[in-house]
Amino acid sequence: MTRYGSRPRNRVAYGHKDPEVLRSVLYDLWNGRCYWCHRSKDFTDIQTDHIIPKSLRGHNLTNALDRVGRPHSFDRDAPENLAPICGFCNGRGEKGDNDMTHLPTCGRALDKARERAPEVVERVRAFRSQKELAKAFVGLKSADLDDAKIRTAFEQNMPAVLRRLSARGLDDFPLFRVLSIGNRHGELFSVPLELEGESKRAVTLLEGLIYPDYGLADVLDGPLLGLWEQVHTHAHSSFEAFDEDGLGPCNSGPPEASYFRAELQRVSSAKFGNGSIEFTLEGEFEAHLSAGIVRDDPSGWETSTVEGQADGTVEGSYCFTVSWDGGATSDDPVVNWGDEDYWSDI
Repeated sequence: MTRYGSRPRNRVAYGHKDPEVLRSVLYDLWNGRCYWCHRSKDFTDIQTDHIIPKSLRGHNLTNALDRVGRPHSFDRDAPENLAPICGFCNGRGEKGDNDMTHLPTCGRALDKARERAPEVVERVRAFRSQKELAKAFVGLKSADLDDAKIRTAFEQNMPAVLRRLSARGLDDFPLFRVLSIGNRHGELFSVPLELEGESKRAVTLLEGLIYPDYGLADVLDGPLLGLWEQVHTHAHSSFEAFDEDGLGPCNSGPPEASYFRAELQRVSSAKFGNGSIEFTLEGEFEAHLSAGIVRDDPSGWETSTVEGQADGTVEGSYCFTVSWDGGATSDDPVVNWGDEDYWSDI
């Protein structure tokens, strides 16, 4: 029998079916963090968000779609418009059900969702063929590990699962860790690691060399603090040169970062004849910064000034080396600047 006006039965979309599986897959593919505040979050604190809100209608919707370059037929329930968001950002925080398409960060989130969409669809459909297994995995990720009884159940039963995986050569899991690095203001920012293969072995070697005198965060603190300083200086220069409407550059105050995130993605090692070892560490970063700005206002009979706020997002990659020769020394990071967006309320 032919059906007219119906959606494909195996469609992957918000509200279609398997919402918890979809939420779980989004959480994994966005690296376990809220897409709006960029902070790492526990799975239990993650919800599924429509980047372009479902509440938009009429001209408000078409204007929003035009701003981010999406067709008026854009399916807001499809993975191209879905991302994991924490409870705060989706409730009392900035995003919620608000239309944020006027911000460049919203367009970037949509681009990332579009990139991830094919794998979201593939993983959700794979789980649909293993419903009991999918339910079990979501249950494990949702378990309250602060509950003593649940934690005991994990401790008693997980070794059997790990032994079974090990017997089949499936136990080479990625190394997951989140390091805390302090900037010059004493604020901590997180550096997540998800390393496998050669990178995992290189980090294990580095930790073995520096233990027990230092931890990995101690060795990486200097270069990553240097990266933060470079981003801060670069943003300040960009704010000073900012000329959104052709009225001339601005005077900028010191930028403040609402978030700064650096991911360590690759680590390699090389041993030299003198016994020294050099580790090369590479990753990506992103930041959102704001600053107060002042600019001459040429309107009127006398020159005056106008004040406002400028915001910017910046992304890029970095690389630095750590050398071991009885002690650890590190170089300043080399930064490759990527996408940047700046805007102001003047």
